[in-house]
This record gives sequence, C-alpha cells and structure tokens, in this order.
Amino acid sequence: MDEDIIAILMMGMLGFTIVSGLVLRLSLKPLVDSIARILELRAVQNRERSDLLERRVVLLEQELGSARSELQELRERDEFYNRLGPGAR
Repeated sequence: MDEDIIAILMMGMLGFTIVSGLVLRLSLKPLVDSIARILELRAVQNRERSDLLERRVVLLEQELGSARSELQELRERDEFYNRLGPGAR
C-alpha cells in the first residue's frame, strides 16, 4: 500500500516536472529571444558608431594635413618676402 502511494507520487512528480519544464521553455523563449535581439541591435549600433567615429577621425586627419600644408606655404612665402627685403610686399 505504501509502495502504491510512493509510485503514484513519483509519477505525479515526474509528470509535474515534465509539464513545468515545457511551460518554462515556452514562456521563457520569447524573453530570451528579445534579449538576444536587443544585444544584437546594440552590437550593430556600436559598430555603426565606431564606423562613424573612424570616418570623422579620417576627415579630421585630412583637415589637419591640409592646414599643415597651408601653414608650410605661408611660412615659405613669408621667408621669401623676408629675403627680398622690407619694401618687397
């Protein structure tokens, strides 16, 4: 008699475990999928920000190079006029 009750309880616990596992799987899957999508979107946004910053740095480097070459031309022009004398400008 005690063995029958234990067998029924074990079968009930087994059935409960299977059903609760399926319920958890079905209820948590959308949550896990949402979290995965959010993390993926963040990764894409970080990549886009990184690309944008890289482009901005390249443009700043080009501007700096242009400013340096203009400054060099102005120095050369100033040096040329200094060699010509005070009334050359």
